[in-house]
Amino acid sequence: MAGKSQWLSSLLGGWGTRKPLEPRVFPTSGFEIIDSSKKVEEEGMSIYKPEIFYPVRLGEVFQNRYQVVAKIGFGSSSTIWLGHDLRDHTYVSLKVHINTIQNNRELKVYEHIKKHATSLGPYHIRAIRESFKIQGPHGNHDVIVQMPLSIAMADFQHSMPGQVFPPAIVKGALEQVEEAEAKNPGPRKVMKDRTIYMSRVLFGQVGALYLCDFGQARIGDEGSGNAMPILLRAPEIILGMKWSYPIDMWSVGLSAWDMLHDKKLFGIYDTNDQRLNDAHHLANMIALLGPPPLEYLKQSTTYLQFWNERGEWRGVVPIPRERTLESLEGSLTGEERVRFLDFIRALLCWVPEKRLTAKQALSHPWLTTPYE
Repeated sequence: MAGKSQWLSSLLGGWGTRKPLEPRVFPTSGFEIIDSSKKVEEEGMSIYKPEIFYPVRLGEVFQNRYQVVAKIGFGSSSTIWLGHDLRDHTYVSLKVHINTIQNNRELKVYEHIKKHATSLGPYHIRAIRESFKIQGPHGNHDVIVQMPLSIAMADFQHSMPGQVFPPAIVKGALEQVEEAEAKNPGPRKVMKDRTIYMSRVLFGQVGALYLCDFGQARIGDEGSGNAMPILLRAPEIILGMKWSYPIDMWSVGLSAWDMLHDKKLFGIYDTNDQRLNDAHHLANMIALLGPPPLEYLKQSTTYLQFWNERGEWRGVVPIPRERTLESLEGSLTGEERVRFLDFIRALLCWVPEKRLTAKQALSHPWLTTPYE
């Protein structure tokens, strides 16, 4: 028995002390070179400035541990890379932030979540493994290390026929992404100071959904001022009121709609005049939800720009007369359609306190009734 115990301890100990991997050498030729005059990936963003983005290179190793093996995404404040943990023989996501972020809000949010998360919540919230800073040509950059997730729901949806979700979910493996980059390197744009790589779609095993990307998250019970992407903004934000958790439920309603439809309920209507854009946004809300209660409007210091003292629309822009939830919903039929529209109406309410809470939404018949 002692011999078996020693053998098992030796075996387990060997697993725990595996030799670190040697960094992989990636091809320096055999890939498509993109025309230098063409804007690709993060270059296509209106706010893009090359000096604020760290020039990540495939094969680069951070902290003598994480080797960059593929690019998997980008945003206005970061680029995202698949990393191979050479020490633990696992894969990670490396989020490399721009160098203009001071007092990184996302890091603070992850620390807050780690401190306060309870129950099952943490299993559906993407955690942070560690963070560190790297020195770039024009300043320091925060790097967040996390477990890699599969393709974002929105990106997955855009790749589907008709941009709506099918019943099947694709399968894949992280190793396949690294092998693909090593054996069939993707297109890239090579410049003097950096290389812009085309992102690879990261498919993984079917699993739970995770909340992630907390760069614009706020900590606290109540906030004020702008929040949320423009086309997703709840009415209390547009009207300059204080806002709280119900804005998240407004987002849930819009997300549920977007996942089943190829056209969004609200958009960006005027890129030159924010007041006109807000007017169009509010007019479309009236068309879909009906007019807001006067008592609600009076909580805003700016409502008289759009309504009179009696709560009547001033007509800054016309209200779309034939734009209703019923006329726009064409993906479902029968009782499923009835339950879905009721779910959307219970979340897209003018008055924040009347929106379903997260717990109530989970109990709504549209979510609890088996798919027909």
